[in-house]
Amino acid sequence: MANLVGPQGHVYSVERISELAGLARKNLESARIKNVTVIEADGSIGLAEHAPYDRISVAATAPYIPEPLKQQLKIGGKMVLPVGRDYRSCFW
Repeated sequence: MANLVGPQGHVYSVERISELAGLARKNLESARIKNVTVIEADGSIGLAEHAPYDRISVAATAPYIPEPLKQQLKIGGKMVLPVGRDYRSCFW
C-alpha cells in the first residue's frame, strides 16, 4: 500500500496486538519504508485524528461495518472490509 499511495501519500496501519504492531514497525524499517505509521489501537474505532480517508482497508472480519469507519471515510472514498458472522472461514 505504501507503494500505491506513492511518496506524497501516507498509510496509517492500526493493529491492536502489541507484538504484531512492533513486528510491523520493524519490518517497515528494514524495508526502508517511510510513508507508513503503525498505531497500536482498536481498529474498529478507526483513527479519527487523520480522517477523512480516501481509502480504508480492513483485514479482520467484522459482523457489521463499524460506524466510526463509515464516518471517517471521505465522501467518494472506498472501503474494503470482510463482513459476516462465519468466522470459520478465517481458519484453514
